[in-house]
Order: sequence, then C-alpha cells, then structure tokens
Amino acid sequence: MISIIVPVYNARRYLQKCLASVFRQTYTDFEVLLVDDGSTDTSPEICTALARTDARIRCLTQPHEGVSAARNTALLAAKGEYLFFLDSDDELHPCCLEWLHREMTKQGAAFSFCGYRQEPFEEYGLPAGSPVWEVLNSGQMLAQFCRNNILFGGIGGKLIAREAVGGLRFDTGLSLGEDTLFLYELLRAGIAGVYTQEPLYYYRAEQGALSVLQSTAKGMRDIGRVRQRIEQGEEECGRTEHARLWADEYLSMLKLVMNRLPARELAK
Repeated sequence: MISIIVPVYNARRYLQKCLASVFRQTYTDFEVLLVDDGSTDTSPEICTALARTDARIRCLTQPHEGVSAARNTALLAAKGEYLFFLDSDDELHPCCLEWLHREMTKQGAAFSFCGYRQEPFEEYGLPAGSPVWEVLNSGQMLAQFCRNNILFGGIGGKLIAREAVGGLRFDTGLSLGEDTLFLYELLRAGIAGVYTQEPLYYYRAEQGALSVLQSTAKGMRDIGRVRQRIEQGEEECGRTEHARLWADEYLSMLKLVMNRLPARELAK
C-alpha cells in the first residue's frame, strides 16, 4: 500500500482538485493522510467532508507548526509500505502512482520519481506508450541530485520505500528547503532509484521557492543553511565536485534574489 502524504494549510482553493486527481489514479491500493496544520479557512471542513466519501482518507489535525511538522505527523501515522508526497495545490497524472510503483518494484529500487509539468495544466492525456525509465544506482542518484536539484529539490512526486526513510524526519526549523535537505539525507545513506522524464506530477508555481525568497529574508537564510549543510556533507565524504556545484548554485540564486528582495527585508 502507498501512503499519500498531503499537508494542508489554508488550501480550500485547490484541495478538492488535488484529491480528485488522486482518486483518478489507475493504482488504487493507497491511503491518503490529510494533515491539517491549523488552517484558518474552510480546509478542515473540506477534509472531513472528503473523508466521508472514501474510507481511504484519514484526517489528522495539529496546531499550525509548518509543513515539516505536518509531514512528520503523517510519517508517524502512515501504514503503507511506500510513501508518496503530494502538496495540496498540486495534481497527478492518472497513471502516476501505477507507473512509479510498477517500475520501482520491477527494479528492486527504494525510490522512484518523475518529471514535472507546471500550470496551466494540459488536459490529462495518456502517452502513446509506457514511459522510458532510467535506472540509477546510489552513486548516480546522489550525482543527479547535486547536478539537477531543480528536479530533485522538491519532495512532491517522490515515491519512497518506507523502510528506506526509517527514522528520518523533516527539519521543523526550516521555512524553506526542508524537502531538499530531507532528500539529501535520504540519498546520502545510499539508495538506488528509477526515473522517467514523463511529467506525471503537476504543480502550481505561485508559491514557488523564488517567490518565497523574494518576500522574506528568512527564506533566503534557510536556503543558505540547507546549501551549506549539503556542501559540508559532501566535502566530508570527499565529493568536492558535488560540494562545488552546491556552492555555485547557491551563489547564483543569491545574486538573483538580492536583486529582487526589498531592502527592508534584507535588513531583517
């Protein structure tokens, strides 16, 4: 069974669309963990109403503690052999879970992931054939993570064996970059994976990392902390090329954001 983890905070605008895409899945052996993180809109009522329509939905509630705490709550409650992470404003291709699970188990991997499609979402259309998959050993997974963290940096659309996650949890002290750090710690432990470029995960960009960085200096500092921890981790392991890639990527992002962040935010 797959445990689909969906943090919910003031998500009334898109939550029903998100769940509708889940229940269009061709793979049906799943549970949905909706973790309401102290919403102040009608999200809790929507979660409760949705749970009445399908026994596979489980509603969890907590005070507002942030997305990391919400995901950690779900990790403790999850019953599935596999974990899948979905943001409450995103949607899935109808075959997303089936294809990720099928190829993951076929290859004996602990991790599978896909490409992203940014809104506006196209009409759900099935590819003419099965996606092309790339099999990555643990070293290749970490190398891909360091060279393409746009693809790897977000937790959305990742199917992970629960056994591989173990006691790993999201850092609740971070407002941004917590999923990147979580994935790094997971991959650093050494797991094999499979990947398809087929865009099976549909995301909305209005709350993307750059917009958050532009609106708050704390987000920029958190991203810096994450990049620094990864860079140091790779240096300690002797992977100096990986460390340099993370340092260069952060400097590029920093320059971009510094040009756009209001001066009052930089002073905080």
